Amino acid sequence: MSNKMNDTLNYLLQNCNHNPVNFTYFAIGSAPHCSISELNERYDQIIPKFILDILDNTDDTIRIINIDEVFENNHIQMNEKIQMMTEYHKSNKWNTNYKLDFEYTKYENIHIWRTKDNRVESIIIGGSFTHKNRWNDLTNDWFIEKLCDLTLKFNSKLVVQEYTGYDLDNLRFELFNKSLNKELFKNKILIDITYGNNCGCGTDLIKNKPIYNDFYDFINFTLMKDSEMVDIIGKSDEIDEIIKIFFIKKFRQIIHTIYVDYRRKKSGQSLMFGHSLYNELSTAGQIMQVVLNELNEIIKIFDLLKMLTDEKKELIKNLFEKYPEYDIYKWGEIMINIYK
Repeated sequence: MSNKMNDTLNYLLQNCNHNPVNFTYFAIGSAPHCSISELNERYDQIIPKFILDILDNTDDTIRIINIDEVFENNHIQMNEKIQMMTEYHKSNKWNTNYKLDFEYTKYENIHIWRTKDNRVESIIIGGSFTHKNRWNDLTNDWFIEKLCDLTLKFNSKLVVQEYTGYDLDNLRFELFNKSLNKELFKNKILIDITYGNNCGCGTDLIKNKPIYNDFYDFINFTLMKDSEMVDIIGKSDEIDEIIKIFFIKKFRQIIHTIYVDYRRKKSGQSLMFGHSLYNELSTAGQIMQVVLNELNEIIKIFDLLKMLTDEKKELIKNLFEKYPEYDIYKWGEIMINIYK
């Protein structure tokens, strides 16, 4: 993490503080890998479709921040990509009733396009945004935390989207748990519009977008309690599909962690994952009871989502009641695919 990047991000934060907007979109690794003519609403990460929807359906002022290393001054593709962004902002290619008529300015490695009425600000930053990981404690994640603070300060909205494949789950929960106003955070800050489903360079931006409630606040699925998700099942097919994906992921995680600990305990090995409801002194049977209890709660939700046939329900009953009679690996293989 360079001092130059820190200076750039600090400068940007000052601008965000002195010139607040209603809606901020911060994208990491969003440089296009195709020509302007090939860049469509499905894959345009610079000004994505959900931003166009905001322009057409609200009076919100918008700040768009895209950061990617290919825009950096010493990158081999820099001149080509910046020229492409210049053409992009002149193209008027967007399917919106609001005319995006941009004027260009520049500050060091920050490229800025603003509409003449100052409603929309589109910022391109050259550099590599670094997340904390097991090998590196140096991180730019502080910038996202400061953006969150400003969002809550001004009661605005923030979307943070990663397009490099990096999973923002841990950062989301860390920032949420730090927040002194968790309810406002949940309503105003959305970290990952795919809700943990797909944060790669090929994210479908027609399918993936923020979901709002009747008060134009985010329905923040990944920060909801399970009971809160159950309460909104049936509101729309779109919402049900997101809930379905969320609980499938959670269901599979139980098989990949708690059930693995059960298998290891059964064969006399030490636990690999651990859990608040069991430890090394627990028996295999006690660990398996945790597996069954946690799976059962999700199976109830699968049933509410109409994911289970009568035949599947009967199979689940058999798997629960007669698990000692199954091959230990076969049981897991059948159960992990039970919703298909």
